[in-house]
Amino acid sequence: MTFHIPSLRELRIVFDENDSEYIIFDEFKAFLKNNKCGDEPAIKSGNIFSWLKGKDHSVKSVEGKPSFKLESIVQYCMSYRDTYEVCRQVTQEIKGILVNQSEETRITSTKEIYKHIANADFLSKVILSELKIEENDITTLNSFYKNEFTEESWRKICFFEMHFMREGDFKIESDTYETTIMKKTKFLSEMQQAHQLAGTIMEQSRNEILERTKRREHAEMGERICISGKNTHSPSIIESQVMNAMPDQCFLNTIVLSDCTSHCTHNKSLHVYADISEGSQSSIPGIKTIISSYVKTNHRETCSEFVFFLEL
Repeated sequence: MTFHIPSLRELRIVFDENDSEYIIFDEFKAFLKNNKCGDEPAIKSGNIFSWLKGKDHSVKSVEGKPSFKLESIVQYCMSYRDTYEVCRQVTQEIKGILVNQSEETRITSTKEIYKHIANADFLSKVILSELKIEENDITTLNSFYKNEFTEESWRKICFFEMHFMREGDFKIESDTYETTIMKKTKFLSEMQQAHQLAGTIMEQSRNEILERTKRREHAEMGERICISGKNTHSPSIIESQVMNAMPDQCFLNTIVLSDCTSHCTHNKSLHVYADISEGSQSSIPGIKTIISSYVKTNHRETCSEFVFFLEL
């Protein structure tokens, strides 16, 4: 059994003879160490063990290993949210689930969810105006409310319903009215979160490229600039090698590799920022495979994140 909270999914939930949920201490300690950011305090087993034991007042052997109750692990993350980034992230995700659940209980009708969609920020006006939408093909759309919204708001509602119909786990044969509203509310929340995440990634990418440009300028003046994953590399050399490894007809124009920031919660690895030619979106999976394979084989590094830029 695993967590629904993304940040905790690498942790296992185990059960004792009474089917109570526990987390094995060694696995939780490894989880904290693997997700520790560079300047955060050291992970000390004795301190963590004492804190958890103070909450549980006992330690239980599950699968032959010292384990603590699930509630105590969650309490630890909340208590250390200002100390460790991963604990802060866990706390935020728990808070998000609570907020989304309360939002779902308030929205009870199609008209109400349409009002939320019209006011939601998940699509730019430029893209919205260019969309080709066939309302008659959207089986989940309720056109009865069309005259109650502006043309722009209705196009946004149609866009939402079109994607909900395709991706929203909608079962027209069995879903009740209430179930459909609940699923639409959840899907809207996921679209807003994806939009916000995309904006954050884009901003971080721009900042990273600006920073790398400055570092290159310094390097040209004689400084030796490096990036670090598991090992240390010269960015200009590794990027040149990756470009040379690409096929002649590849749509990749430029590539920038960087190391992790203090916000990363994964193991040390490399981040890839790539500029690709127009019309080459279908080549992205192949480009990712070639870059990942080359970097893994020749430099023993993992590429944890890819961000592609496309000139329109």
